[in-house]
Amino acid sequence: MKIHFGKIFLIMIMALILMSQVVFGESIITKTLAIQSQESDGYCKLYNGAGNITSTYAYVGDGYLVGWRFENVPIPPGAEVIEAVLEIFCNTRNESPINVVYRGEASDNSKSFSTNLYDMVYRSKTVAEVMENSSSWRRMGWNKTPDLATIVQEIVNRPGWLPRNALTIFAVDEESTDKRSVYMSENGYGARLTLTYIVSTIEFDTNGDGQSDITMVDNDGDGYFECPVGKTEYAGRLVIDKPVEIMGDQATRVETLFKGSEFILTDGGEIISDLLSPVVSGSYPNLKGNDLQIVANNLLQIEYGAKILLGGDSDGNWAGDVYFEVTRPGADLFVKENSFISGRHIDFISNGGPIHVRTGSSILGYSHINFRAENGGDIHLNRDVSISTSSIEGECWLTFNIENGDLHMNRNIELSADIIDLCHINGNIWDDGTVSVVGENLCP
Repeated sequence: MKIHFGKIFLIMIMALILMSQVVFGESIITKTLAIQSQESDGYCKLYNGAGNITSTYAYVGDGYLVGWRFENVPIPPGAEVIEAVLEIFCNTRNESPINVVYRGEASDNSKSFSTNLYDMVYRSKTVAEVMENSSSWRRMGWNKTPDLATIVQEIVNRPGWLPRNALTIFAVDEESTDKRSVYMSENGYGARLTLTYIVSTIEFDTNGDGQSDITMVDNDGDGYFECPVGKTEYAGRLVIDKPVEIMGDQATRVETLFKGSEFILTDGGEIISDLLSPVVSGSYPNLKGNDLQIVANNLLQIEYGAKILLGGDSDGNWAGDVYFEVTRPGADLFVKENSFISGRHIDFISNGGPIHVRTGSSILGYSHINFRAENGGDIHLNRDVSISTSSIEGECWLTFNIENGDLHMNRNIELSADIIDLCHINGNIWDDGTVSVVGENLCP
């Protein structure tokens, strides 16, 4: 009987893929924004350009232009805006009709208002506009405008739009014969804008039951899907083949932990700190580093050009630590096929199983890199592997700890650190003569 190993291998691969199905989808997000500062709402008299940004109320209608500026708008660039509704608190009873046209400011990031003459009038306006011919508004209550989605859509489609930017909505009189008074933020009843829009999502079915276990959303439109903050446990196999980012905090380091049976970061997969995202790093330059821990029971594998980029600048302001561990005795930990890992402290830990770094992979640290094969197991560095760590702030170490096994280094291996510690290998060190060592080599 012939055994078709190729077919068996293909069936095994297909089964593994089905065990962790990744699904692209869309999420509908609804956010309500409020006026955040005194300079973000005000009015202007059309006939003389005089502006006011400190009044507790403003007139909508007869001869007035009113502006509302909303900060930290979360919509990603080019996202589909389903609905945008402005709510205004009216404090007068008036049954006379008014004619108002709503427009947006044609700006990538709308600036605060000022009392300069014609400031609001001369600001560039969107092509999109929405008319309102209102016979009456509710007195001492909130009143909704018509849907302003076309206005918001034009703004977020601008080439320079970024999430967390500000946008402005104007209500411009169109020859009304009357006006209505509305409260402004100084009165505690500033206008509010409710946005409904669609963003891209990926969903992971780790245990193969047809139900999503983990969902990641690209909220800021930078092309990276956002990992859940904190600890994420899953039942089976998690395969990431899309770019994702671990989220940060302005004041503290944030730790993201993935824990499950198997973890694979593969072709197309990339994990970065959101500090590297141009959206975040440009807006919050003082963010601290974010750490990533991956703990798998049966298999941990980084492969096929996948990347983990948590490295920082020379001051370590946004450098994150990377921690890999397999827990089942004898389980494998792989870094292979042109993978790249960057971080501050980087740890690889196995429990009686081998650690493999292979085929064009690079590991770059900004402090210490530690390999620990506990309770037996070898460490294999094979074929065009580079492992280095350096910093201007102090000595950087590259350490190998093998309790009962060997260190194998074959075919163009480069090790670079201030101190390379080979003193804790309870076995043999195999060197085929192509190993390059740069730094102080302890226990050669």
